[in-house]
This record gives sequence, structure tokens and C-alpha cells, in this order.
Amino acid sequence: MEENSQTIKDMLEILNFLKDNSVNKEDFHKLEGRFDGLEVRSDGLEGRFDGLEGRFDGLEGRFDGLEGRFDGLERKFDKHVEEQKEEFRKVREEIINHVDGFVGLHQHLESELAAVASKTDRLERNGVLVANHLQLQIE
Repeated sequence: MEENSQTIKDMLEILNFLKDNSVNKEDFHKLEGRFDGLEVRSDGLEGRFDGLEGRFDGLEGRFDGLEGRFDGLERKFDKHVEEQKEEFRKVREEIINHVDGFVGLHQHLESELAAVASKTDRLERNGVLVANHLQLQIE
């Protein structure tokens, strides 16, 4: 009997707990309405996030376009740098060729001057010999 009595007490305790913690229809409908409101708000947030995702995709596309433009500018700049290097190389070669020409001309001029000096010395010596032979006085 005590066992039945304990079982009845346990059942009463469970029933009291359920009664104290139970939700009636009105409370349930209020909670359901709040959940519906949360669902609507989450749908709105989802739409906003989709909009943001679209904007980010648009920005990504614009950045890709800018990247392409920068790549094009970089190629043009690199080409321009190479053209300038080639132009400077040509000018440098022209300057070196002109300097080499002037050095060669100077060397040729020195050789010619040495030949003229040698010829002049020889002619002066011959002139002195002729003058001495003719017994002329040269000042």
C-alpha cells in the first residue's frame, strides 16, 4: 500500500509541476505570433544580406575592372620604359661613335702634324745646307 501511496504522490507531484509550468492556448498563440514576427524579421534580414551580397559582388566586379586597367597601365609603362632604355642605348652608342671619331681624327691630326714638322725640319736643314753652299747668310 505504501508503494501505491508513493506512486500517487509522485503522480501528484508531476501533475502539479505540469500545471505550474504549462502553457495555455492564449499564451501559446502569443508565443506563436512572436515567432512569426521573428521569422518575418529574419526573412527581412536575409533579404538585406542578399542585397549586401549583390553590392559586394558589384564591388568585386569593379575592383576586377580596376585591376585590369592597372595591369594595362603597368604594361604600357613597362613598354615605355623599354622604349626609353632602347632610345638611351642608341644615343649612348651615337655619342660613343662620335667620341671615337674625334679621337681617331685627333690621332690622324697628330700624325699629320708630326709629318709636317719632320718635313719642315728637313726643308730647313736643306735650306741651311744650300745657304751654306752658296755662302748666303740667313737670319
